[in-house]
Amino acid sequence: LSPPPRRPERDAPQACGQGLAVIPRAVNGRLHKNFALHWGNTSPLFAVELPITNTPGIFMLSNTKRLYQWLPWVSALALALVFLLFMRADLEVHQQVWDERIAWNAQTQKDYMEASGRDLTQQAMLLAQLLVRDAAIVAEIRRTHRIFANADGQVTPDQLGAARASLEASLHGSWSSMGEVGVRQLSIYYAPGAIAFLRMHRPDRFGDSLSGLRPLITNAFNSGLPAWGEDISRHGSGHRAVLPIMANEDQTGGVIAVLEVGMSSIPPRKEGQAV
Repeated sequence: LSPPPRRPERDAPQACGQGLAVIPRAVNGRLHKNFALHWGNTSPLFAVELPITNTPGIFMLSNTKRLYQWLPWVSALALALVFLLFMRADLEVHQQVWDERIAWNAQTQKDYMEASGRDLTQQAMLLAQLLVRDAAIVAEIRRTHRIFANADGQVTPDQLGAARASLEASLHGSWSSMGEVGVRQLSIYYAPGAIAFLRMHRPDRFGDSLSGLRPLITNAFNSGLPAWGEDISRHGSGHRAVLPIMANEDQTGGVIAVLEVGMSSIPPRKEGQAV
């Protein structure tokens, strides 16, 4: 009895004469290929076993998938950063424009206030000069000053009050017309001591000394020269003009009185206009 013929192994190469035999087989669940070089029916001269894998391709495919997964987020983040940069630049431009506009408005208001102040001061000076050019008013001021200067002597308070009422009556017409152009104060101060003899805007307040308290009035008494500018009084601030009045008609002698005209910084309200 002869032994049964040997069954060829599943992975054994088939006789293929001369050449290269390729035998696939599975190892640990992964497909491999055996490469064997035969010469005739002899045993293979050498054999090489390689796994059937494409590791670099699989790795690149995995990285590509990951990149595609993160690409939308990265793109969104990049766009958000770009928009933030644009928004910041736009805010800086708007802030610069806003600062320039505020500076321009402030400068415009400053120029307007300075020009308005000059106009009001000049207007006050012109009105004061008109009053001083009225001979009747100046004569009444000199007459009442003589009564005021003798108040410590034979002049009674009733006589002094009558002199004040007479001067107020002399200035009443001018004061009424001045109120329409924005004049807020009209006062007469007498020497010595820069005593407030008459305030047309407050006839009930008189007899207080402003010497050293009001620079415009004090300088007018000391220098005998007109003065004007913005001044602060007990009744508020405003643009004033003061004119000294001499003792004699030929403008000789000392300063016996100072006439003050004060303009309001707020334009006068027209009739029918809301406050």
